[in-house]
Amino acid sequence: MQTVRALTQTLQDYYAERLGSFIVIHVNWFYRFMFQCMKPMLSKRTRDKVNVLGNPKGLSKFIPRDQLLTDYGGTSVRE
Repeated sequence: MQTVRALTQTLQDYYAERLGSFIVIHVNWFYRFMFQCMKPMLSKRTRDKVNVLGNPKGLSKFIPRDQLLTDYGGTSVRE
């Protein structure tokens, strides 16, 4: 556990700004459980960049609807 904590700290300190936002959709109970276990090890800045959504309906909060496919609640169609 100490190694995971040290690795997480290093990645946050040196590579956090490379991540603008991280959105995960269609997550199952195991992913939610693991994320809840890891959350205390993440800095607030990193936690705020991670968005875990159960379904794609909430994607329009983060991505403009005209850029989202209709499958994900947007207005864009595949070409």
